[in-house]
Amino acid sequence: MALEYYNAIVEFGDMNDDVLFLQRQLHICGFNPGLKDGDFGNGTGNALENAQIYFGIAADRIAGPQTWRKLYDYCAKIQEQLNLIGGFALVIDGNVGSHGTATVEAFKTFQVRGGREPDWCCGPVEEQALNMVDFMKAMPSGNASVPSSSSLIVPTQSGRLDGVKIYIPAGHGGSDPGGVGNGLRESDVALAYATILGSILQGYGATVLLGRTGDYYKSLASRVQEANNWGANLYVSCHENAYGDPAANGSEVLFVSESGNQLAVCSVNELSAGLGTTNRGAKYQDDYEVVYSDMTAVICEPGFITNAGNAGFMNNEVGLRNQAQCLANGIVKYCA
Repeated sequence: MALEYYNAIVEFGDMNDDVLFLQRQLHICGFNPGLKDGDFGNGTGNALENAQIYFGIAADRIAGPQTWRKLYDYCAKIQEQLNLIGGFALVIDGNVGSHGTATVEAFKTFQVRGGREPDWCCGPVEEQALNMVDFMKAMPSGNASVPSSSSLIVPTQSGRLDGVKIYIPAGHGGSDPGGVGNGLRESDVALAYATILGSILQGYGATVLLGRTGDYYKSLASRVQEANNWGANLYVSCHENAYGDPAANGSEVLFVSESGNQLAVCSVNELSAGLGTTNRGAKYQDDYEVVYSDMTAVICEPGFITNAGNAGFMNNEVGLRNQAQCLANGIVKYCA
């Protein structure tokens, strides 16, 4: 049956039901816009841009017919796979925007059955569970903007993190952008993949607390104190590297304690293998976060924002998800 596509033009500043429909479509397709409130702000714009990059269409942050078609096709595939793998009987219409409660509830049930957080967001863990990792590559112009070497990293298949409390602070924020290069700010990139990492780890059963959830500044002392007071088992600080020489590249993870060294080794090996970067190793460095935190702590630097090659996995949804998935795989290996 041919899908009945939505064709409204929706853009920044709009505040109406069309925006709410867009937010719901983005969310189930794995691009969380934040609040589903019908208000097209920065969260919706960022999610929409990431979706457009992932789908290989113009990333203009405007939802028009082509964007709606991609979102509907992807959602229809989710519905199809929920029926096939989960045994549901959903109508395959690609729509959770103007309606779609049955699809959302089926997705939540599917996640709970697998021991995952019922967030009805089709991130990398759910794509794997629904056997959808290669779906976009099969769609016409589906992932044209992302090179084949940047296909989604496969999640770790064994190991659970039930009972593990993980604090994930994204570096910098607000008036402190961190490193800047290739049109990117470290604070934005770190927040993006830290948020994805938190979602993946929750899917593995971990309890997660994000150090920040938006573009604002939070001191190192307040982050560490929050993690200590919360009783975290792991402290995984998300950053990107930067250097004056744009040739500098590669992944490294910083630590102080012996347990931090072990987690750093697991993490940097996964980053290097998964992202295809130079392995700069696990490095002892007495930075505030790893010195004053009471738990196993690392500072993750997946790549150099000042290197054009490394920036290639920082400026699109696939690359951000892959950074997060590599770190999640490393954490699972450390905790095994």
